[in-house]
Amino acid sequence: MTFLLGRAEVERFRELVSRRLGLHFDDGKLDFLGDVLRKRLGATQCPEPASYLDRLGAARAELRAVAQQLTVSETYFFRNADHQRAFVETAVRDRMRARAAQRHLRILSAGCASGEEAYTLAILLRDCVPELEGWNVELRGIDVNPAMIAKAQRARYSAWSLRQTPPEVRDRWFRPAGGEYELVEPVRAMAAFEERNLIEDDASFWRAGAFDVVFCRNVVMYFAPEVVQRRRRGGRKQSAAGPHPRPPGPNRSLGSAAAGTLRRGAPGAAQTADGVPRRPGRAAPPSRPAHEQRRSRRGNAGLPAAARARRAQRRRALRHGPLQRARRRPPRRGGA
Repeated sequence: MTFLLGRAEVERFRELVSRRLGLHFDDGKLDFLGDVLRKRLGATQCPEPASYLDRLGAARAELRAVAQQLTVSETYFFRNADHQRAFVETAVRDRMRARAAQRHLRILSAGCASGEEAYTLAILLRDCVPELEGWNVELRGIDVNPAMIAKAQRARYSAWSLRQTPPEVRDRWFRPAGGEYELVEPVRAMAAFEERNLIEDDASFWRAGAFDVVFCRNVVMYFAPEVVQRRRRGGRKQSAAGPHPRPPGPNRSLGSAAAGTLRRGAPGAAQTADGVPRRPGRAAPPSRPAHEQRRSRRGNAGLPAAARARRAQRRRALRHGPLQRARRRPPRRGGA
């Protein structure tokens, strides 16, 4: 069946998508939205666009199906190594000092897609932060696309998803599984995933101090402007991230579940939970007391033997860890 849609119907669909999912599409995406609307009319066997649109606002299951059509799922392991280095060298160290008494860290991958980002963070913590041994570390991934959440929970990925993963890291943390690669249980158990529409208010989820680090790169910019303003007026202490709008055409990598430690600031500014700005892609040195900075300038001379050993272990992990190896590998031509 062919559905003839007028501009008014497509614009109404756009308004519903903006209001219920928070996604903003400009006039240049109207044709794409029209295609998605036709697909959903056919899938639901609803002959009248007006009737479908009347029901869409309150139909949670159909909104989930629309979200699958409109959000990007393209991502891969060890994407944006500079941001992950800032996470390992700066953000985690800062929060470990702040949480030393509790020995408990909570990290959120917002707009996590199929889980590659969250699992990358888990691998980095295991490989590069040995001081977290004995800590309780919670990694949570959230996304509006239910199909992507199901894939993340399966924890099985194609070789293409591992295209930036160093071979030794792949061999240590993945196992071959029917033409794919499956994460080993120690990494898999570190991350939990849930479907969540991030424009819906949830005071308990977004309470102050709920997360130590939130990753949401190139996401907030795709919210409708009024959604962003509502978040700011609400005085949120943490940046909220949502789904990634999918552009029309063959290249569907407009957004990504990529890294950027965002907290308490304007979208696009990387920060840690102490509110200190961190430039995306650069690992700012952790804030330390003056006497520690002086001791650092003198080198290891003033450190106890155990502290010198820990420092050497940390340097070896960073020098030979997956971030350095991923950075040395040139990206494959044609990759996202």
